[in-house]
Amino acid sequence: MPTPETYRSSAALLSAGQLRKRYIVALSLIALLTIVSQVVVQLLILDQEHDSRIVNIAGRQRMLSQKISKLSLYIVNAESIAGASGFRTQLEETLSLWQSSHLGLLRGNSAMELPGRNSDEVIALFAAIEPHHQAIVGATRTLLSSLGNGAALDRENALIREHEPLFLKGMNDIVFLYDREAKQKIAFARWLEVSLLVVTLTVLMLEALFIFAPATRRIQSDMQALADREEDLERLFEASPTAMLLIDNGDLSILNANQKAMELLGLSSRHPSAGKLHDHLQVDDPENRRFLASVGTQTLIDEHELALIDARGTPLNTLASVRKMQFSGRPVFVLGITDITERKQVEAELSIAATAFEAQEGMFITNARKEILRVNQAFIGITGYSAEEVIGKTPSLMRSDRHDASFYAAMYESIARTGAWQGEIWNRRKNGESFPEWLTITAVRDGKGKLTHYVSTLTDITLRKAAENAIQHLAFYDPLTQLPNRRLLLDRLQHALAGSSRSLREGALLFIDLDHFKTLNDTLGHDKGDQLLQQVATRLTGSVREGDTVARLGGDEFVVMLENLSSSASEATIQTRAIGEKILAALNQPYDLSGHAYRSTPSIGIALFADHQNSIEDLMKRADLAMYEAKAAGRNTLRFFDPQMRTADTTPDTADTA
Repeated sequence: MPTPETYRSSAALLSAGQLRKRYIVALSLIALLTIVSQVVVQLLILDQEHDSRIVNIAGRQRMLSQKISKLSLYIVNAESIAGASGFRTQLEETLSLWQSSHLGLLRGNSAMELPGRNSDEVIALFAAIEPHHQAIVGATRTLLSSLGNGAALDRENALIREHEPLFLKGMNDIVFLYDREAKQKIAFARWLEVSLLVVTLTVLMLEALFIFAPATRRIQSDMQALADREEDLERLFEASPTAMLLIDNGDLSILNANQKAMELLGLSSRHPSAGKLHDHLQVDDPENRRFLASVGTQTLIDEHELALIDARGTPLNTLASVRKMQFSGRPVFVLGITDITERKQVEAELSIAATAFEAQEGMFITNARKEILRVNQAFIGITGYSAEEVIGKTPSLMRSDRHDASFYAAMYESIARTGAWQGEIWNRRKNGESFPEWLTITAVRDGKGKLTHYVSTLTDITLRKAAENAIQHLAFYDPLTQLPNRRLLLDRLQHALAGSSRSLREGALLFIDLDHFKTLNDTLGHDKGDQLLQQVATRLTGSVREGDTVARLGGDEFVVMLENLSSSASEATIQTRAIGEKILAALNQPYDLSGHAYRSTPSIGIALFADHQNSIEDLMKRADLAMYEAKAAGRNTLRFFDPQMRTADTTPDTADTA
């Protein structure tokens, strides 16, 4: 293909022509040679331009393929359908461009008639890439219709990534064949030019003849067209939103820079007077320096992430591309630099968000209709549900029967009012097991205040609840007999006295002490004593009514608290005596202490709640005095408190009651 320099050389030859003899034969020969030259060269130019269009369309197809792959990955990694909507629009537009570009590529190839082996190879390559083209188009369409279906998105994205490299390889092979054909045409054109030039010079030498003025005007017109084209390129170059640099093919010095490049790189002039490319671009690692050094060794670099430092010293993430071309009659490199710092920050934030989502706490995200869109691995581990089993369903799938409708109504009323709710809730695992969890729900709204999503985090607190219950049991229950201890007894006694005062119904307190318990410990051992206490606790519990309290104060002392007796003191006394005698009978039965038969008797002291003004201490002291009165009466009996006991000396022998 003729370059601007070729035209200028021809014009110089024409302007230097001084021969004036014009012979008809020579003129005819020159005219014929000129016509043949112009026709052949124009045909070659048209042919090469067709090749170039095919290569450009192929390059565009490769770029669109990579963009489809990236956009599909962005959609798969988006946290929500709302987050994927922008990518979806871009993907739809890219798919439309892909299909129209592919149709143009097929039509352009059909118009070509490559000679010999090349034609068969191109046909075979187009046939080979067609299945990959169809697979990528089909997978992209399916992906566009599968938002909300994580598994389908992953599958179609994987299919796109499977066929993309195969499609790109086929496109590269097609471009290679067209490039090879173009080089052959260029070589033929150059040979033809040289041949015609030699013939023309020979004729000029022989006939001293040159081309007429109309041919001269044609060449001048072509030169003006080239000048106008260069002005158009200059305007496009300057208006580009990307930083653009023209780099000399020889020493990699910067020939020209647009305004964007000057701002980004801090250049003081569009045409730096000195300095190579790497003198003006500040890079921060060896890999980027190697890239700059390789600019002059390659004709095309589609994309390379280049870390730069801008004119203010701020680190930048950029995307660089290099192309080799002719400009003003000389070979140059065009280096385009696009600032992608903001995009990289968004990618980093998405990565951080994805990492945070896969935390130890269970998490799930729902839309405004409360349909689950995404769950993390911790959620799966806690609930037993897989992602496929819950996505598209509502959290009510996990509800237990522990809470009524008013509980959930209050929950969502709080979210609507404050934007969040947290608290303890019982849910159900996939296996049907109910479990306690600490749940936090946060409402997400868009810039206009419209509710878009709910983000929920949950923590399984089963172990914590069990630990709390164990601690509470240790604090309020006797570890040997599992009966309430003194602390719980006093708490219940306080409530019983208050209830008795309000209802005017009687209650009673029974102090029970085992006779000669110390003798058992001394003769048979404390393990036998512990067995006796456990069996006594069981018999006492079986001897009282439901709702009455049996407690162990310590040692061999037990307390039974009776509530809701008759409001008549005499009837309450009869009721209490009946229960006391039942206890006496139960505790008089033989005990089996690991094969050793043993009999034990109790002494029981009873005090009624008769005077509702009495304190807990007074009531317990009365029951204690009555119990000692029973021991003084010979043991294995019961006694009611009598006020005269206050002055009686009923303190038992220490050795006897130990």
